[in-house]
Amino acid sequence: MSAAPNQPKTSALAVPCLVALLAGLLGACASAVGGVSCGEEVISNPPVYGSSLAGGTLLDAAHSCIRPTRILDAPGSLPGHWLAADEKSELVVEAYDPERNEVLSGYEADHAEDFRMTLVDRGQSWFQWHISASYSVFQLFAADVDGDGLDEVVMEYGQGRGTLVHVRELVIGKPDRDGLRIVFGSAMNGYIFGVPQDDKKIPASDMWLRRYAFTESPVAKGRCDIQLCLVPPERTPWYIGYAHSTGALQFPKLVYRFDADLRTYELETFEFRKLK
Repeated sequence: MSAAPNQPKTSALAVPCLVALLAGLLGACASAVGGVSCGEEVISNPPVYGSSLAGGTLLDAAHSCIRPTRILDAPGSLPGHWLAADEKSELVVEAYDPERNEVLSGYEADHAEDFRMTLVDRGQSWFQWHISASYSVFQLFAADVDGDGLDEVVMEYGQGRGTLVHVRELVIGKPDRDGLRIVFGSAMNGYIFGVPQDDKKIPASDMWLRRYAFTESPVAKGRCDIQLCLVPPERTPWYIGYAHSTGALQFPKLVYRFDADLRTYELETFEFRKLK
């Protein structure tokens, strides 16, 4: 999902520089949950077709202290404590044609890849936020990840249609009456390209992805860290290719922590390994 050119004011995507360079990977956190154990899962048959990669969620619910009870995966409304801790309002998602400035219905809505999100409180509409999702696939849920008593909207979606191009993204935004302020964003998969050292004209398709979990932050009660765990190919490609496509394989775990002063998530710790 990406913002349309005429978005209301928001901050830029908080994609950490490290991830961008390397490959660019309901309720509150009420009880302690241990860190995610990364490196136990591998990809043996990469879903190279975008349509097969688009569905499902990358949330590692078994290791997450946030487990959504409601996920919105089609146009509709998502209730949450968007504006007040003691009252709920609605985040309304509609299939939308930005060129015609028109809400879609019927067949057009079923195949739409552009959507409009509107915050509705007590019958009054506030901001509008335009998003796009390839294959019409997205998952949204409400969760208070920064511990301030108000919900953020956690969004999973994909960009790109076709073979070896579809990239899943995790984006977390803070709705208010003025817009949607992005506090975290990261690509959750990538493809490994390189020059094969045999008679093949094209290297076998390889892909990595990351799963995410929310864990209790030690710096503030009710606040969550975001842990990203690498799911690498079954074997490290022997035709090691471009650094920007293989670099992600060296970081099995990335942990992001909310900075209350900057009002965004920043990289806190990471694990590093050498490629063999």
